[in-house]
Amino acid sequence: MKIRGTLTLISTFVLATATLITFTATAQASRPLSLALPSQPAFALQSSNLELIGHINISGIARAVVVRGDYAYVAADSSGLRVINVSNPASPVEVGFYDTPGVSYGVEVRGDYAYVADGTALRIINISNPASPVQVGSYTTVGVYDVALSGNYAYLAVYNGLWVINVSNPASPVGVFFYGTSGIPEAVTVSGLYVYLAALDAGVHVFFILNPASPVKILSYDTLGWAYHVAVSGNYAYVADAVGLRVLDVSNLPAFPAEVGFYNMPGGNAMRVTVSEEYTYVADGPAGLRMINVATPASPVEVGFYDTPVSTMDVAVGENYIYVVDSQEGLFILRFVPHRYLYLPLVLRSTP
Repeated sequence: MKIRGTLTLISTFVLATATLITFTATAQASRPLSLALPSQPAFALQSSNLELIGHINISGIARAVVVRGDYAYVAADSSGLRVINVSNPASPVEVGFYDTPGVSYGVEVRGDYAYVADGTALRIINISNPASPVQVGSYTTVGVYDVALSGNYAYLAVYNGLWVINVSNPASPVGVFFYGTSGIPEAVTVSGLYVYLAALDAGVHVFFILNPASPVKILSYDTLGWAYHVAVSGNYAYVADAVGLRVLDVSNLPAFPAEVGFYNMPGGNAMRVTVSEEYTYVADGPAGLRMINVATPASPVEVGFYDTPVSTMDVAVGENYIYVVDSQEGLFILRFVPHRYLYLPLVLRSTP
């Protein structure tokens, strides 16, 4: 529950263990109720099994996040690329930024370069000095929403299809292939010899890239919702499909994938998904981050959630921490602590 403006209820949050505890509070007119409650993080409005470690506000609307080493790179809409030092997760610090000319929707990082999907172009930014990022190359096209890397190529999700850009020379990227698709491609993922293009109401388009410079479209899978993003691990593709998380068996490509599991998102706004080991992490917009156990792909189970203040847009997973961006409130650094903390709303009332 998010509370804004004038409070009309006396409310607080109780820290409880995984063991179910029922609190009963009765106040007599002549005997005021007094409860000593531990202090909570300012943003822990609702959470389960995910603990807030650190937070930083950033300029702009945070849309995407990538973490490499001690740094988080955030695509921040009209505020460009923001570089955050997360070596101390309890106290992240912005150390640099590059204000791109367009609208930064997506980012990927490899080596000394960040590749930013900037609306009107792919921008290649040298980040070898995190305090002073500088653009070294760009490729102009229309409606660039996301970028993925494989070998010498960048794959772009653009408003009307898939672009393949040779980035072997970051200072001089060259467009080598375009494929027009149905729908509006929102995100692109590369896994092995396949490219997955999430295209909203047109579902997921899959390309074979034995020749990386000339992908061959092998199929389209029309999900029931709107396909916003795809993450792939092993034999399974996990699709953030607005209404929920869809688990597709892609072990027999180019044969048609089979949906083997589904998890209905409480917010109905699943936009991005990341997979790490047996867990998927889904950015569910106003319903926050949802952590789903997919060890049994046919039966996904939610094991934790963290509700950011406005809208959870993207998530990246490191060795020990989970990095989440909220559209208006910046970067949140979380840790999975199963069966440790649970925040429950408690309203204190008097009884006659």
